[in-house]
Amino acid sequence: MSSLTEIDDLTALSDAELDLLLSRLESEERTVSKRRSSRHDQMDFVQAGGFAAAGEADEALARLRAEEHDLSSRRHMLHLQIDKIRAERSRRRVQP
Repeated sequence: MSSLTEIDDLTALSDAELDLLLSRLESEERTVSKRRSSRHDQMDFVQAGGFAAAGEADEALARLRAEEHDLSSRRHMLHLQIDKIRAERSRRRVQP
């Protein structure tokens, strides 16, 4: 079980499995967030004139923006999955 997309029903998981899945997703979210932050730093560098040739800068900036968009989409999906798991954990604590 590597992602929530493979699981239709979180209630079918044990508490330990739910905790493990949450831990994995949070770790992946941190990794994706670091990569996204790095892309922002790289875009800032390019926009500040970090490339000598304007054509190269435009191409690099377009590539970085596309990568950042993909990372942002993945990060958003991870946040949704994490929130869903946290809600299930809370539901279990409240429900007798």
